[in-house]
Amino acid sequence: MATWHVDPSHTEVGFTVKHLQFSQVSGRFTDVSGKVVGDPEDLTSAKATLEINAASVHTGSEDRDKHLLGDDFFAVDQYPTITFTSKKVTKNGDDRYTMTGDIVIRGITKEIDLDVEFRGRAINPFDKDVAAYDIRGSISRKDFGIMWNMPLPAGGFLLDDEVKLHITTQTAREQDES
Repeated sequence: MATWHVDPSHTEVGFTVKHLQFSQVSGRFTDVSGKVVGDPEDLTSAKATLEINAASVHTGSEDRDKHLLGDDFFAVDQYPTITFTSKKVTKNGDDRYTMTGDIVIRGITKEIDLDVEFRGRAINPFDKDVAAYDIRGSISRKDFGIMWNMPLPAGGFLLDDEVKLHITTQTAREQDES
């Protein structure tokens, strides 16, 4: 089986959470690594891993990013990485899959399903065999002990529990494999 490494310069791990009950806040992680072992065009027997440096969170607000690094959210001093390890992949149609695996945030492991779309494969201008994917899913932040919130004057809370995940990634095949 071939090994395909995540290309961090062509990968974005993003998230959104509902804010004020009607808008949303988005962010991304800028330091990621990972790999897919298997056939990029038929993921049913593939194994995938992703490791995210939690301290690389970026939301466009320095104050918000500092808050996310602390104990109310990612607690990066104690839990510096977020990881995902696939356990099973099911084909749902042409180029579409459900990838089931374990995500670890703040030392808590939960099984999640991710919707994966194979976007294509090509030889890039640098003679590397590359494949790309679009991945979506969601998690409950409370499942990972992220309970911080603020009540709103009109009722309800500042942040929703559901966090939507969106990952676009390009992987490159190890050069010594044919």
